[in-house]
Amino acid sequence: NKMVIFGEDPIVSEALPDILDATYRRLKFQENEISLDRIKFKKGTKDFWSNGLLPDSKGLFLASLNFLSQVMETYKSSAKSLGCNIWGCKFPLRIYEDLDLYKIFLPKCRFIFIYRDLFHVAQSCKARKWLGSKQKVFNLASKWTRNLTPFLGENSKQVLILQYEKLIS
Repeated sequence: NKMVIFGEDPIVSEALPDILDATYRRLKFQENEISLDRIKFKKGTKDFWSNGLLPDSKGLFLASLNFLSQVMETYKSSAKSLGCNIWGCKFPLRIYEDLDLYKIFLPKCRFIFIYRDLFHVAQSCKARKWLGSKQKVFNLASKWTRNLTPFLGENSKQVLILQYEKLIS
């Protein structure tokens, strides 16, 4: 079996987590408020939150899951067209919670989390001229720590955690 790892795609690393998170949170936490605002509107009351008239949360959530499924099927088809039965997507997770979403919504998927030592990350960022001030270095270190700490405590059969430096040595 040949394998392909697709490069970073903002649809997978940014748009999908945002859509899933927004629709999931609305379904889980806001549906009661939305229902009350719809009732107020139907009664002719002018005291309601206009966002409470948004389309049905469950319908939007199901649509987001359908979109996720279609994106994954598109990747799968593309891999097959390249002669590969095994495929993956390389993308940086912006926040740990994105992994939680993908684990919930893609229960059959397996995730490999490869992280780099902070010093090497900083060297790479410096080479790209992304670290022009002490504040940017501090922000990088803070974000690295905030994002990495939960991953290192991850204990799931769906997730394999590897340190890049050990992987290449």
